[in-house]
Amino acid sequence: MKILVVDDDRRIVKTTCDILRIKGHEPIAAYTGEEGLAIVKRDPPDFVLMDIKMPGLNGVETMKMMRRVVPMLPVVLVSAYA
Repeated sequence: MKILVVDDDRRIVKTTCDILRIKGHEPIAAYTGEEGLAIVKRDPPDFVLMDIKMPGLNGVETMKMMRRVVPMLPVVLVSAYA
């Protein structure tokens, strides 16, 4: 499964991508909502795992834009904040 990981925290992206790779998936890293959106437009993934709070386009805004490009794209939004 090709999984796009979008988060402004590079350590989180690296760790998540490492775990996904070990589990047999093909992770793709993006560090901003804008970068994630560009990837979806260019080569849509099977799934997106994305942080909610990011500078620029936040996760919710980015998800809405991604779904205009790929309407049925599965997206899970995560946050470190309670």
